[in-house]
Parts: sequence; C-alpha cells; structure tokens
Amino acid sequence: MTDDSKILSLPLEILTEIRSYLNYSSMCSLVLVSKGWKEVWENPYLWSEFTLEHYYFRPKDKHDLESILKTRRFSELKSVRIRILDEDTLTVISKNTNIRNVEI
Repeated sequence: MTDDSKILSLPLEILTEIRSYLNYSSMCSLVLVSKGWKEVWENPYLWSEFTLEHYYFRPKDKHDLESILKTRRFSELKSVRIRILDEDTLTVISKNTNIRNVEI
C-alpha cells in the first residue's frame, strides 16, 4: 500500500520538473502505482508539452490516434509527430484545438 499524500501534495511546478526527466514508458508506469498516483500523473497539464509520436503501419490503426487524443492525459496536448499525413489523420488532429505543432 502506498502513501499517496506526499505525491498529491507536490506543487504542479515540481511535478512538471520531474516529468521533464521521464520518457513515455516511465510516465505510463507511474500511472500504475496507485489511484493517487494515477490522479497526479494523468493531469493533462503534465502531458501538454509532451510530443505524441503516432506511427501506424496498417489502415485500421489510424483510428487509434483519435482514441488516444480523447484520453484525459492528452486533452491538452500541443504537439504530434506522425509518419503519414492523410485526410483521416488530418481530420482527427484538426478536431483537437490544442494541437499547435504537427511534425511529419
């Protein structure tokens, strides 16, 4: 059992600094520690500067991007890196008004 009170009491600025040292996989692992940690690390603000890299190889996977962008953690996402920009992908990205940068 974890004591979530310490992580929950950290200021957002400190959490943002911690976030800057972590990769995507590490962030996903932190979400799994406990309900309290999930609440902290799912905060959209902590993910807003993260560049989501979405590379798909099969047509059916394109719809994954839409599902990903609907999650709480990516609701404030500002940057996406994609392999192929087609009409479907562009439509999905354009629905998210926070995304300011698209790298291909």
